Amino acid sequence: MRCSCRVCGTYMVQVEHGLNSGCKCPDCGAMCHDCMGSSQPPMSVSELRAQMAMRIRADAEEGTDDVDLDPLASMRPDPDTD
Repeated sequence: MRCSCRVCGTYMVQVEHGLNSGCKCPDCGAMCHDCMGSSQPPMSVSELRAQMAMRIRADAEEGTDDVDLDPLASMRPDPDTD
């Protein structure tokens, strides 16, 4: 995706630096990460686990009985089928 700079309107250039990838304005130097989906950097595994634990606790406090303690269970293949 290519976009114009929010600051000055110049056509931005994609810059690839691993997790710090995004677009950079060649005129004013402004950076954006909109095309990466979020301005927030990716979360670590421990942050993702903590977030999932908070969601499970919140669901349990609300009395939701169908809380699956394994968030990846629905993504695993069914052992009863090929």
